[in-house]
Amino acid sequence: MGTQFLAPVVKLNNGTTIPKLGLGTYDIKHVRDTIKAAIDVGYRHFDTAWLYNNEREIGDALKEVLKEGKVKREDLFITTKLYMTKMDPVDIRAAFNQSLERLQLEYVDLYLIHAPTSLKNCGDQTLPKDEQGSLLLTNVDYVDTWKGLEELVDEGLVKSIGVSNFNNKQMERILEMAKHKPAIHQVESHPYNCNSNLIEWAKKNDIVITAYSPLQAQKRQKPGDSEDDFGTLLGHKTVKSIAEKYGKTTAQILIRFALDRGCVVIPRTSIRSELQENMEVETTPILSLGRLSEVCLCDEDYGIYQHTMLTPKPLSE
Repeated sequence: MGTQFLAPVVKLNNGTTIPKLGLGTYDIKHVRDTIKAAIDVGYRHFDTAWLYNNEREIGDALKEVLKEGKVKREDLFITTKLYMTKMDPVDIRAAFNQSLERLQLEYVDLYLIHAPTSLKNCGDQTLPKDEQGSLLLTNVDYVDTWKGLEELVDEGLVKSIGVSNFNNKQMERILEMAKHKPAIHQVESHPYNCNSNLIEWAKKNDIVITAYSPLQAQKRQKPGDSEDDFGTLLGHKTVKSIAEKYGKTTAQILIRFALDRGCVVIPRTSIRSELQENMEVETTPILSLGRLSEVCLCDEDYGIYQHTMLTPKPLSE
């Protein structure tokens, strides 16, 4: 099985805890085997969503390891998300029950509104469009969606609730009416798009940020960019030089960067050796403030997902 490094936890504003390091599962390969391998090396936090179409495979893996006694349910932290086509309050319960049935669990630890934009519910269509090819938007208010998530908390089906891809003003609208305060805000954050203002806002409001896609980012080339200014984070010369200094991988430095900024982080991989290396990030030295600013390469909104229909407005607005 190898050495296990269990990630430390951070307390949420409702008193529950979340492991600081988890596994993102969007578009990963061999999902069932990856989940089992991740548990073997110490992962306990897994992030999925209705949109990812892998809840069933994750549920199969969890059922197997729980039956074998490798972990207890209370040791796991499972996140899934309500998709944009399911945001109408009349659709929330069915969508949640479908996710719960696929995951083969009695409750989930964290349920997120995947994005603030509501789309027409056309069954399993993820991007419903009209005859002209335009997205079928609805006027469902995410504040009303939030009330539906609060009901799941009241019934003990969800331990914590939160949002993803919202901006500050949208979050403030929820805070003004919330019976259960958002515990987590999951956003894209990495050195090409640090989201510093949003992270500071979240800290002031006692909301934990989960950083997704900490490793996968690639800066888009603009006129005048040199070859050194363009490319993936994992291959960036600054990140590579810091990794070489500490004798670590570039992935470990990027994960450490997110952790040192106070974020929970959910890197993605299905390669066992990388699962192990990422989990061992706790042995990576804490970066100094100078090194943090050095890794924060540009912070100029080079997000992968920021300007899709998921996030129609700047996150820090």
